[in-house]
Amino acid sequence: MSGFEMRDFNSPDESRTPEKTRVDVVRMGGATAGRLTFEPGWRWSECVKPVAGTDSCQARHVGVVQEGRLHVVHEDGSEGEMGTG
Repeated sequence: MSGFEMRDFNSPDESRTPEKTRVDVVRMGGATAGRLTFEPGWRWSECVKPVAGTDSCQARHVGVVQEGRLHVVHEDGSEGEMGTG
């Protein structure tokens, strides 16, 4: 595919709002990009698990933390923290 495509998260193709969460999704060609905003106190187990119906997120993610911190625990027990600064 040649050319140039520009999208804006202020006009997403889709928005989802589980508890303490906002997900804005834009689709470009064969790619999907999401902007996730978590409110203080957000936890997968309390806010998304009831909607997803799985014990953990089953999707592959590549991301950037723009503000704040995010603690991640994988199914194998490994964990890490991402954040600004």
